[in-house]
Amino acid sequence: MKIDRDKIDRQALEHFTSQAGKPSTAEHTNNAPFISNVSWRFNQATADLLEEVFTGSTVKSKQKLLDDILIPELLRRRDQIRNK
Repeated sequence: MKIDRDKIDRQALEHFTSQAGKPSTAEHTNNAPFISNVSWRFNQATADLLEEVFTGSTVKSKQKLLDDILIPELLRRRDQIRNK
């Protein structure tokens, strides 16, 4: 395959190479395919709390509610660990 060097977007190439080796935040989008499941065991009080928060929210699913709560907290804790 021959590359036409005149058609290379130099700015895009520079951005791409500047990001090489940096952790991506793209994998934390809600559009990414699911690759794993986690079994979460909880008692009735926690089930009631989840139901109350879900009922009082505007999200369409409990999965989305948990994503909205857990992912930002996981990212915060990851950053906290990395900055030690």
